[in-house]
Formats: sequence, C-alpha cells, structure tokens
Amino acid sequence: MSAPTWVIVPVSTIGCGKSTLFRALTAIYPQLTHIENDRIDNKRNFFSTVSHAVSNHPVVLIDRNNHMERHRQELFEILSEKDVNIVVVNFVNSKTALAKVKGIVLDRLRARETTILRMLRLVVGSFFRDFRPYNAREEDPESKNKKLDLDMTKDIKWNLRRLIRFFHENLGFEVPSDEVLSREVEAVKEYQVPEEEKRFRRPKKGSKREGDQGRNGQSRNNGGNKRPKSKNGNEKSEGLKATDWVKTANSVVVNGEVKKD
Repeated sequence: MSAPTWVIVPVSTIGCGKSTLFRALTAIYPQLTHIENDRIDNKRNFFSTVSHAVSNHPVVLIDRNNHMERHRQELFEILSEKDVNIVVVNFVNSKTALAKVKGIVLDRLRARETTILRMLRLVVGSFFRDFRPYNAREEDPESKNKKLDLDMTKDIKWNLRRLIRFFHENLGFEVPSDEVLSREVEAVKEYQVPEEEKRFRRPKKGSKREGDQGRNGQSRNNGGNKRPKSKNGNEKSEGLKATDWVKTANSVVVNGEVKKD
C-alpha cells in the first residue's frame, strides 16, 4: 500500500510570499508538485488538477490563498476522498499588528509593478475584508489536519527552513546545505512575473473565482461591513484576530499608521 500524499494548504493573503516559497521548495525537491491557482482558468479545472496531483505525487503544494473558510472547506471536502495528510500552513503570525501586515503586502505588490495604486488598495482591501484565520476547533473538529505556522514578516529563507525541517521530520527529506539553500533562494528572487500576469485580472461576470471579487476587485458579499474606529478616529489595529481583519480591511497604511481609505 502506497504512503499517503502530503498536501500543503496555505492560509494567507496576497503578497505573503507563498509562490516564491513554493518555487524554492520545488527547486530543492523536484518530486514535489506546485499547483498555481492563478494559472488555472476556472474552479472546476483547479479542483481537477488537485485531484490528479494527489494521486501522482508525494507532496502537493496548493498555491492559493484560502483566506476564506469556505475555500478551505471546499478543498477539505475534495481531499476527504483521497489518501492524504493535510497540512494547514498559516503565513500570517497572529500576534503581528494588522497595520504592519498590510504595509508589507502593499510594499511587495508595488515592487511587482502589478497595477496602479488605487486598484492595488481595492484588491488588497477585499482580501483583508474577507480574510478569516484558520480555526482548527471549528474547521477540523476531528483533529485530522496538521498545522504549521510561518511568518510573512520574516525573509524567505527563514520560512523555507521551517518547511524543510517539517518535511525532514515527517517525510525524511534530506536537509540541503546552506550553500544550496542560498543558491535556490537567490534564483527564485530573480523570477520575473510574466507580463500578462502583472495586472490583476477582473473576473468575468458570474465567475466564482477565489475571493468572489466583483467590479474593481471589491468583494460582493461583505460590502456592508462597518469598521469600528478608535477614539482618535483612525481604524483600530491590534493583534491579528479575525475581527481585526474586518475592522481595518479598507484602511491605508501611511508611514506605519492606519488611515481611512
């Protein structure tokens, strides 16, 4: 009987560095497969690709944000029919102030030259508004899934080492030398986003693409959320809790402070 496939399911927002991290991992371990949601044209094909991959590879890296609970449940339901070990990988440290997280995301996306600033803020705002951290007690009541915490505020090498250590301890993968690690990290840093992917594509009418984003990248289902303010009128920014993501979803970070958009 063959060993179960290990499936890495990220919980993140855009700009967390998961694609860069997964490219480095597949360069170090060619037996891994990297499924990029952005390169698949619809949800049906995405799930079909996932199903095929888990039947043919020892480790599958699912490159999708899964920032909403229903996204994760969709994957869990499909994977429940397979012989797999699911690893939920949190890219956002729950103790990190939301203003800092949002500032890092915006800076990274600006560096990619992805789109104009106004559109960038709208797209980022929709992700933050919809984001719900993984709650193992509610989403995995039978405690079947494993969980691994990364930290998007750290550099790629720090997070890469954590994942490599996890693979070594659970699958017996060889730990590469620092020289190999540094070489692969530098190689993925030189990766250039294809020109056709440098702008956020607006989903087609009726599309059920990840995030359910409507016109101008805004979420269709949470537009009515009101955001509480602190005494000075600014958006609150505390520890990274589910409610805090909603509170400051449409704020803009200026010189480290959260301002009203």
